[in-house]
Amino acid sequence: MLPQFLTPESTIAESLLLATTVGVLATLWQLVIVAGVHRIRAWLQRRRVRRTLDGVTGTALLGFGAVLAVDA
Repeated sequence: MLPQFLTPESTIAESLLLATTVGVLATLWQLVIVAGVHRIRAWLQRRRVRRTLDGVTGTALLGFGAVLAVDA
């Protein structure tokens, strides 16, 4: 993903700055996800919620598989 923002005239410093920015933003995003899941952990552990999430996930996977089978 990084090369799309760099030109042939870009310096190593610009490349490292871009790579560092991507790394920092990815780390921050992962921390936000972890904090959010930690807050709703008790809710996610409920049997009804787990079964609903499993059903939605299974339906989505079957749908993706059907689309892939039709396109092939």
